[in-house]
This record gives sequence, C-alpha cells and structure tokens, in this order.
Amino acid sequence: MATVAVCSAKGSPGVSTACLALSLMWPRPVVLVDADPAGGDLLPGFFRGEQPAGRGVLALSLAARNSSMRELVWLQVQSMSDERAWLLPGVSNPKQARSVDWPQLAATLPELRYQLKPVDALSDLGRLRPEIEATRPDSPGPEPLIRAADLVVIALGGSLAAVRAAQLRVEQLHALLADGPGREGRLVGVLVGRPRPYGEDEIARALGIPIVAVLPHDPRTANTLMAGAPARRGWRAAPLMREASATADLLVQLAAARRVEPPPAPLRRAAPWVMANEPGWTSSAPFPGAPTAVGNDHGR
Repeated sequence: MATVAVCSAKGSPGVSTACLALSLMWPRPVVLVDADPAGGDLLPGFFRGEQPAGRGVLALSLAARNSSMRELVWLQVQSMSDERAWLLPGVSNPKQARSVDWPQLAATLPELRYQLKPVDALSDLGRLRPEIEATRPDSPGPEPLIRAADLVVIALGGSLAAVRAAQLRVEQLHALLADGPGREGRLVGVLVGRPRPYGEDEIARALGIPIVAVLPHDPRTANTLMAGAPARRGWRAAPLMREASATADLLVQLAAARRVEPPPAPLRRAAPWVMANEPGWTSSAPFPGAPTAVGNDHGR
C-alpha cells in the first residue's frame, strides 16, 4: 500500500490542515501520522480536546522497546472517520521528539499493507527543519519517514516568499532522498490556495518538480477541521474537501507508480489480544481501548 510524507517550508500554509482533509477523503483505509517534531496540532484541533491523551508516536516508541511496533500500533491510534481513517497522535512538545524511534516507525508504516486489511500511511511532518543534513541519517527527527516514503509532497503557497522558501527545501529534500530506494520522481508539490501572481507552471519550473494539485483557500472548512468549529451540514462537499478527494486519489496513484515492493516481513505468531485488534479481525471480546476494526465496506 501507499506511504506518503507531506511537509512544508517557511511562509507556506499549514500542512496539517491539508493532511487532515486528505486523510478524511482518502480512497482507502489510511493512518494519518502526526510526525511534526515541533508538536502536533491534530489531536487538540480535530478532536477538540475530547480524546484521552497518552496515545501516539511517543507511547508507541516506548512500548516497542520490548515488543514489535507493528503489533502495537493499533493500540495507539484514534479513529477519525467511519472506521476508514485513524490518527496516530504526535508529540506534545519538541523535546519529546528526541525520544521517538523514527527509524523504526518508518520501517513499520509500509508493513501496514500486510495487515489483514491493507492500510495506507500519510505522514504530516510539518515544517521541514532547516538544520537537517543529508549526511546525518541518525538525526533525531522524522526524516526517516521521508526516505522511506513512496511519495514525498511539499505543500506551499503561491507567493514569491513561499516559493523561494520552498526552493531551499526542495534542494534539501533531494539530498535526503538521494540515498533512498532507487525511485525517480518521488518529490512533488501541492499548492494550498490559488497561486498569485504566479501560475502553477511557473512555480513548477522554479522548483524543478511537478505541481500535481491545488487545494483551495477555504477558511470555514479549515476552522471545522483544525479549530473545533461546528461542522455545517454538507461540509464534506465544501471546496477544500472536494479538491482533497481528487488529490488523495491522485497521490495514491502516484505513490503506486513509484513504489518498489519490499519482501514481506517474517510472520510472527501474535498474542490473541493483538490479532483481535488488527484491522479486519472480528472478535466478540476486543481488547479494551482498541480502535474499531476496518469493515468490509470501502465506499465513501
């Protein structure tokens, strides 16, 4: 299945809003990973602070010291939408990011496709850190998610300042991807808001990467997604969500075209309570606190 990493540069719109819209309209079951090392906004924003704290990438990393991360990930997610989308919450402050096992998480996300029901992974990395060097693969940040992704998306605005900042990050991303799997064209751009004064083609030439989609400026829907504003009737048909649906379909196709299938991970005999909470498993006595299993209905 697809693993997609999304990041942004200085002066660009919030990548988290775009990732949340994409995950809610994703054509297949998906886990949205809040991998912003500066601190995640998705749990307090989308869930309005009503979900219990404690789950997420940090708790997963700590628990995986004595067990397989793949077997534990489903105990750390929060269901977002009709048993089709889940959130793996991020850290609450930057200091916690140093305790997250980013390399193991990067190795685990592609394995979600070998669960009983295949699941994609969409990672929100927030603003790309300027101090990261390609020569430091052991850097305590989420860059391993970039190297391991089938597709890397840089989200940016259409202003001169945003494009200039994105140019620097594109160079950085090319360096990070240089030692990854041998897949060409893994880096693409998505514009958030209509580009002014430059067009999509001009921005693509300036960056040297294709601009594959434009998500419209839609403050009302963004407030529903990220600020806890009440959802109006039919909000999934709003301009942002319509374009997010088409963009999600395209990103899945692009990721599939660039993917090199790794060999299946060795199967381990999981404990009954683990298997009972993996997607697709039906059990009359699920483990307490586990997310609901993926159903067989894959329609929106």
